[in-house]
Amino acid sequence: MTTKTLPRSGSRGTSGSTGFPPLRCWALASTALLVVVLGVSSRQAYGQAAQDEEEIPPPQDLWLETPRDAVELAVTYYPPIEPGKDVVPVVLLHPYKGSRRDYVELAGALQRAGHAVVLPDLRGHGRSTTSARLPRPLDADRLRPDDFRQMVLDDMEAVNRFLWERNNEGVLNVNRLCLVGAEMGASIALLYAARDWSIADYGALQLGRFVKGLVLISPEWSFKGLPLQHAMRHPAIRNEISMLIAVGGRRPAAVRDAGRIHGMIRPHRPEPSRERAAEERDLFYAELDTALQGTDILGQGLKLEQFVAQFINLRLVRARGREFEWRERRRPHQ
Repeated sequence: MTTKTLPRSGSRGTSGSTGFPPLRCWALASTALLVVVLGVSSRQAYGQAAQDEEEIPPPQDLWLETPRDAVELAVTYYPPIEPGKDVVPVVLLHPYKGSRRDYVELAGALQRAGHAVVLPDLRGHGRSTTSARLPRPLDADRLRPDDFRQMVLDDMEAVNRFLWERNNEGVLNVNRLCLVGAEMGASIALLYAARDWSIADYGALQLGRFVKGLVLISPEWSFKGLPLQHAMRHPAIRNEISMLIAVGGRRPAAVRDAGRIHGMIRPHRPEPSRERAAEERDLFYAELDTALQGTDILGQGLKLEQFVAQFINLRLVRARGREFEWRERRRPHQ
């Protein structure tokens, strides 16, 4: 896989920094349910202790080339503070007409919590607009239904290959993969997770079933022809993958879509006892006290960042079992 350093342009901060602008902040009320079940502590969620004791590696701006149509994806990678075979990789997927800039503060928080974080500009967004094999530049306003499907098939495969390489270097464990998606990004995350869990092993080689956690922020039931119905019927989506769904509760249409997705999954997840809810619950749903949606919810004092970090800690960092074990990853005939 082709990986190149992303050249910097304009005034984008010092070396190793993306130079992205800070998100806006408003103080609004938050949901109590996740605070109780997840036991959110801002210091624990943001990894402040690790930040105090360790030098934080600077983010790296890279190019990843998609394997099928050679789209140049602009990606920012936040390496883990302490590389290792238990490190959780987290991929943050932006909304339609958004970019990786939308997640800079969350990415930094998750890095401080000990994770490896990847922020791609999906095709037609941010700086991911060119390919030597395509006759036209990619622009979000002109994307066709097939372009959105290629985000699942090709853009995510480029990210997957990058993570396999870091896995085999012992930097992280791709078998603990978490996808965070907002609006369009939530659709991409769901569809890719279903695809990942549909890939059969090749003899002793595990080629799929790496996605173990999904965070869906303001998921949309229908977006640009992306077929969520198929993903929602997948056994792994219904039964296997730990999931956090969050939506701004003051917009009925958004609540309806998020509630529909939650309602399709909930009957397949046994309700844990009150005594063991914190250890066993793997489906979380929150309607936050705001009309904002997607990545606009971040940075608003609603504690979504803490919910995300603590969800990852509870369901992926603490997770044990063969399904989470680190292994060197090889493909057939490699």
